[in-house]
Amino acid sequence: MLELAEHLQAVRPLVDEFARAHGFELVDPRSLGRYPRIRIARADQPQIWFELWMGLDEHGRRYERFRRD
Repeated sequence: MLELAEHLQAVRPLVDEFARAHGFELVDPRSLGRYPRIRIARADQPQIWFELWMGLDEHGRRYERFRRD
């Protein structure tokens, strides 16, 4: 999962720029569980959030290894 966390840090500047431009705030990733992800949220009505994370494999399990491809 370290590889996924590193990839998320690589795209983080793009997410941060979008968040600033559109009034979103970064959600503390420690509150989202152990699986690496980025979530930004806006508390307006309706509440809106975007989350960048990796889906499940063909067996419905979380990936334990990440490759950029």
